[in-house]
Amino acid sequence: MSLVLPLDPGTAAEARHFVRRHAHVHGLDHQTEETAELLTSELVTNAVIHGRSSVSVTVSATPTQCLVEVGDDNPRLPLVLEPDEQSLNGRGLAIVCGLADACGTYPHADGKVVWFQLHLTAVPC
Repeated sequence: MSLVLPLDPGTAAEARHFVRRHAHVHGLDHQTEETAELLTSELVTNAVIHGRSSVSVTVSATPTQCLVEVGDDNPRLPLVLEPDEQSLNGRGLAIVCGLADACGTYPHADGKVVWFQLHLTAVPC
């Protein structure tokens, strides 16, 4: 499932709702759903601030993993920064890398994609 969102401050909230709806369709457990929403919010916020373009969000899931990809039109790949205790920002990618089971970036024809993957655990019946 994919969604294209405008360059707008409310884009992160709309992306979280999109991920939540997709999580319910695929039966993700509550903890994985919340983590996916948080990490999506971080990536979409970065895309809005640094990408300065519309933002694409793609979510796919299998029985064992959930993959979220966030794209924008800025070809500059992001860097994970060492958190500065005095700074109010600059921690988004560090949060994503710390909570995701895998994450990364890749260039595409119109810019870049930043992605994360979460491994799914079986929900007890």
